Amino acid sequence: MFLKFIILTSSLFLLAACQSDQVAIVEEQINQVTLDSESDTEKIREARLAFDELGESDQKLVTNYKELLAAEDLLDKQMIDEVVVEINNIGPINVNSDELIAKARTAFEALSREQQKHVPNLKTLLDAESKYTQTLTDTAQKLVASMKNLTVNDYSVVDEFQTVYNKLSEKQIIELSDDIQSPDELISTFKINLLDKQISSVNYTSGEPSKSQVERIFAMVKSYNDLSQNEIKSLVNKKQFDDTIKEYKEYFNDREKKDRLYKRQNFIKSSTTIPYTDLLKFPESYKDQKVSLEIEIFEIHKGNIITPDYFIVKDRANQQDLYHISDQREVKEPILSVGDTLTIFGEYKKLGDYVVYSDKKGLLNTNFNREKLEEYSIPVIDLNYSSVDNLGIIAANNPLLSITIDEELEIMKKELYDFIKEIK
Repeated sequence: MFLKFIILTSSLFLLAACQSDQVAIVEEQINQVTLDSESDTEKIREARLAFDELGESDQKLVTNYKELLAAEDLLDKQMIDEVVVEINNIGPINVNSDELIAKARTAFEALSREQQKHVPNLKTLLDAESKYTQTLTDTAQKLVASMKNLTVNDYSVVDEFQTVYNKLSEKQIIELSDDIQSPDELISTFKINLLDKQISSVNYTSGEPSKSQVERIFAMVKSYNDLSQNEIKSLVNKKQFDDTIKEYKEYFNDREKKDRLYKRQNFIKSSTTIPYTDLLKFPESYKDQKVSLEIEIFEIHKGNIITPDYFIVKDRANQQDLYHISDQREVKEPILSVGDTLTIFGEYKKLGDYVVYSDKKGLLNTNFNREKLEEYSIPVIDLNYSSVDNLGIIAANNPLLSITIDEELEIMKKELYDFIKEIK
């Protein structure tokens, strides 16, 4: 009997010791709880789970249980406050409010039932969801109504309508009027009608197009590329479209032959600065390369029936660098003089000789057999265009004609031509 008492006592002692260890573990878990990071949220949950697994008597032995309750209360408040912020972030309702509303709804659903009861602005979320649904429906109806009387500049409404329609629920689509239940057909009809209007508005037949015509052709081609083959077959003005594209391509391709200003512009754009030393070292490699130079004229030599006038010029930045410039301009105006400073655009041809003579006259007081002081090899360049060109002369041999080049328009013309080449 005594032995049984000892065994029972020992068992109770071991059980009490085991329970005491579990209580200590729970207390340690609670002590580790803070609210400084997301990982502490998990620690609170682990501490709560460990506490709930204790027996009722052991739970009473946990000395820091109030700290766990305080941490849970603070966590509840933080989670609720985060949901409040997400709801307030929704702001004024429009067709793009769906992401903010969904984010707030997701945050709310992550709360427990008890926590959800304490969200003070839940009604704001509910009102936002209801208003957003109505806004989508109203916007879709307004867009459809507006698409019936659009101008050629209103094409963006098509994308806007498609975006809005894609956000509608099946229920909303069913509730809409019949003419909105097939957006693909509606948009297709609109695009066809719009392109027919754009084609009519271009009003281009041939020759140099104006800036507004280039812009309209651009818009027309963009709309055309957005159509399917079946939609293209439904165009009323398809022949006019084809004629416009054909005439513009012919105009652009003929510019190299007929438009003297265009030829000049392309020549200048393809001209580059080549170091003087490179021209001397690689005279054959650079042959016929287009070059640009900033120069000052200090000698002018008249040509004859066979050879053109030529100039000896200095590089304005490095005046020891000399060039032989052969005047190959189609129209030799404006007349260039000694001391003129300008930028020239031409083609490098070869190395030529440049001789410096003494001032003393030669035989019979002529230049024949004069004394050579120095002799150099200098680059020979054919002058094609310059920065002082009179564009009126180049375009129409008329010095009184005021001509300018619209660089922005030229870029647009080239882009349009490249775009047209990609028409499907």
